[in-house]
Amino acid sequence: MGGVGKTTLLKKINNDFLTTSSDFDVVIWDVVSKPPNIEKIQEVIWNKLQIPRDIWEIKSTKEQKAAEISRVLKTKKFVLLLDDIWERLDLLEMGVPHPDARNKSKIIFTTRSQDVCHQMKAQKSIEVMCLSSEAAWTLFQKEVGEETLKSHPHIPRLAKIVAEECKGLPLALITLGRALAGEKDPSNWDKVIQDLGKFPAEISELKKTEKMSLWDQNVEFPETLMCPNLKTLFVDKCHKLTKFPSRFFQFMPLIRVLDLSANYNLSELPTSIGELNDLRYLNLTSTRIRELPIELKNLKNLMILRLDHLQSLETIPQDLISNLTSLKLFSMWNTNIFSGVETLLEELESLNNINEIGITISSALSLNKLKRSHKLQRCIRHLQLHKWGDVITLELSSLFLKRMEHLIDLEVDHCDDVKVSMEREMKQNDVIGLSNYNVAREQYIYSLRYIGIKNSGIKLISIHLSGFGLVLAMSCSFSFYLESGFGLRSLVCFIRDAQMLILRALIFHGAETAGKCGGSEAAAGSMRM
Repeated sequence: MGGVGKTTLLKKINNDFLTTSSDFDVVIWDVVSKPPNIEKIQEVIWNKLQIPRDIWEIKSTKEQKAAEISRVLKTKKFVLLLDDIWERLDLLEMGVPHPDARNKSKIIFTTRSQDVCHQMKAQKSIEVMCLSSEAAWTLFQKEVGEETLKSHPHIPRLAKIVAEECKGLPLALITLGRALAGEKDPSNWDKVIQDLGKFPAEISELKKTEKMSLWDQNVEFPETLMCPNLKTLFVDKCHKLTKFPSRFFQFMPLIRVLDLSANYNLSELPTSIGELNDLRYLNLTSTRIRELPIELKNLKNLMILRLDHLQSLETIPQDLISNLTSLKLFSMWNTNIFSGVETLLEELESLNNINEIGITISSALSLNKLKRSHKLQRCIRHLQLHKWGDVITLELSSLFLKRMEHLIDLEVDHCDDVKVSMEREMKQNDVIGLSNYNVAREQYIYSLRYIGIKNSGIKLISIHLSGFGLVLAMSCSFSFYLESGFGLRSLVCFIRDAQMLILRALIFHGAETAGKCGGSEAAAGSMRM
């Protein structure tokens, strides 16, 4: 049963080993969940065993890694703590020697299934039971707090009802108790009880649920949703949803994935979202969120934050992003934020783990900040230049392009007067045969798949690698899109020696004039329109 306290007990065992002396050489902890990822477990063990990186990285297969782990563990007395196992694990496949009287090592694991205990040939199984009514009430009182319980004569009676609804599950008691701590209005206690008691069978199932998807235009969200084991929640296309109840997320302490995208009328997030301490992934794409709550800065484990197509977003609170210390991917593509982007870039640059960024830039100041940061340039995957208020000459130099080696999409939208120029001067003897060409292509914007020029007063578009022969087709599958390029005087595309390139799409939509694309016959033969 979930929420009964298995993980808490295993954590206590782990902490006791870490804080007190023992005769074990190494203590290893990992959360397995389902489906089990053997290579991930091997990485955790490798990190704990401090196997030199140069030795580990040459092990390309699970079997080679297992052999290295086994070699090291056979020389040590170890404790392996594995939480949340759902099926039998092959210890030898991971490289873990079986504990025996000779090595005196130990393996301790938690599971909800007695069958898994048998399959793992556990020498001793301990069933963790729910709390008795008395113990449950004692724990609930501790979490709610004496001040709240004494704040109104009706609250103690209501609190006992809530505690009984938790059915002795410590996780539910702690989650609800902490959420209701400080709640001195009896009517709010009544709402919680009503939500918990509406559909007892369904609520009981919700307590066990780990993944949930809500997809209905007319769905009505309760004030509270009791899901102590929920790890993944998708809320999609709920068009009547404008905001969540203030306590909606407070009873989901384990949630890791939260996808709220495509709720086109969602304009506000509750501050309680900042209490989702285990959250790894948050997607708010295509909503009407106007402002991000500052409480998001508490999400220290958040790795992915998607804020694409947020046309109503006005600002991101200062220091919010810089506090997301685990963030690896940040995407804010096609938004209308015009101020504070340079500060946002500085905060992204300060993050140690960031490696992928998509962003909209609307000022020369922000673009210059990007140009000064090699780290940010390496991280950029999607770049949109949108609604520039001043006259800008945009020149992507060879050095800039080299640092933007992972750039996939480049879009210029609603810009008054922009010159787009991509050039790289090369000496004739730099290009000798196709092999040299491939090397150069790998060094410069190899990942670029799309350039879009939309609704812009473009006077000149020049895409030319001088003396080298690359033009639009900068990768093996590439699209160029031009829409409403009023005042366009010339489109200059030099294509030579590009037999290996395919121009997937060259589209002119609403452009007054279009220039010329020139190139060799061989190259032209390789183009697909």
